[in-house]
Formats: sequence, structure tokens, C-alpha cells
Amino acid sequence: MFKKINKELLLIVCLFFVLIGLLQFFIGWYHNFSDATHYLWIADKYAEREWINAINTYWGPMISWLLFLLTPFFEDPFTKFRFLQITLSLFCTIFTYVLILKKTSTKKFSFLGTIVLIPAYVSYAWFYNTPDLLLLFWVIILLVNINQLFNRKSLNLFKLSLIGAAMFFTKSVGLYFFILVFIGEFLLDKNRFNKAIFFNYLKLGIFLSIVICPWVILISNKNKGFTLGTGSVHNYNMNSPIITSDIDGELGNPYHLGQLTNPIPANAFDACIEHMHQP
Repeated sequence: MFKKINKELLLIVCLFFVLIGLLQFFIGWYHNFSDATHYLWIADKYAEREWINAINTYWGPMISWLLFLLTPFFEDPFTKFRFLQITLSLFCTIFTYVLILKKTSTKKFSFLGTIVLIPAYVSYAWFYNTPDLLLLFWVIILLVNINQLFNRKSLNLFKLSLIGAAMFFTKSVGLYFFILVFIGEFLLDKNRFNKAIFFNYLKLGIFLSIVICPWVILISNKNKGFTLGTGSVHNYNMNSPIITSDIDGELGNPYHLGQLTNPIPANAFDACIEHMHQP
């Protein structure tokens, strides 16, 4: 995949870091969504081995897993989240170039197409702390590797299932995106569909089920019924996560704060706690 790394890609990476440098002038501005504080709080629960709150049916676990792994390197939780977002946006940029190059085989078009998207990736990473960028990364990875569906090797199908599992662990809706991508692939390329491909679809489904099964069992046990995620149900009913929480840690947490902050305080996480204790 990276055999085609060239000067165009190096220029893209350089431009990415130039834009990140320019955003240093806006270091005090970011939207501290309540979502971000939920994911950070759940990461804390993993660190504290408080499994009743760490295992969560509403919020996808993967972003909290990554935040947990970064905990030893960052004192301020929101800085940790920002670093993760910038890293993800860099990988989104690189693999967007790889994807376009793979589909078009034209370096110039791949370069221009990626350049157009860099400001969007960088801006989202800088101003918003949500798992959507991680989900986008997995979607791009899936599109880069989608042709593995037509490969007879089970290992390649297993790799696709891992991508699908990562999408599901990022957000429960990611599982539906994964399924829709393959439905689209079938509709756009019916001529390649045969008995062998049908069995590839079947094996892919089996592999995916095996990978996500442990997590589904955990959250289903907690929700006392088969559960892939409760986010869509609550969002459909327009319930407020903070107001309607029945289970501590599922929807509400003590770090809820959603406002535009300038500048970023040194003790940003403590500020969230103080905010909750205000009358």
C-alpha cells in the first residue's frame, strides 16, 4: 500500500502540519461537547477498573480505550483528546490520498483531492472532540481494502471483519455503515457476484460476529436483553442523556460541560467538576 509513497504525499503531510501550526493562534478555542467529557470519564472508569460504568451500552468504547492508553502521557485530559484527534486527522489525510490514488491511479488528481479535504480534517480535529473522526478513519480504511472481499483467502476476510468490528466499537451505528458499504459494493458490482463471493459474504459475517460477540454479551447482560447499543434508541426518542439517565455512567457523568471555552484552562478537567458543583 505504501510502496507508492512519493513527493506528493510528503507535500500533503507538510501542508497538514503547516495548518496545524496556524491553528496554534486559535489554541484557546474549542467546543467542549458533553460527549467528550463522557468518553474521558469512561476512560477513567477503565483506569479505575470500575467495570459497571466502563462497560457502557450508550457510548462506543473504542475512543475511551484509546484515551485510556494515552493517559500516562498527558496530565490534562482534553489535551490528550486533542492529540488523539490530530493524530487521527493525519491518518485520515494519508489514507485519503492512498484511497484516491488506488481508485484513480492518478497522482495529480489524488494530490488535489486530498489537499481539498485537509482543511476539513484539521479543523474538525482541532475544534471538536468526538469519535466521528475515528469512525471516518475506519470507513476510509474499509474502502481502501474493500477489494479483499473478492479474495479467496480467509485471512483477508478476517481483516475486513476486524475493520467492521472497529467501526462498531467506535459507534454502534458504525456496524450499519459497514453493512451498507457491502450492500453498495454488491449493487455496484453485480457482475462479479457468484457462489464464491456469496460464501465470502457469509464468512465475513461469521468472522465479524465472533469478534464483536464478547462485547455484545457484556452490554446485553448489562441491559438485560440483546443489545448492540442503546444510543440510537435514546436519540430517536429525543431523550436528554443527562436528564433521563437511569444507570450511573450510561448516559450521565459528573463532568458534563458544553460551552465555548477561551482560553483552555490548565486544569480543564477540574473546571468541569467545579461546573457541576455550582448551584
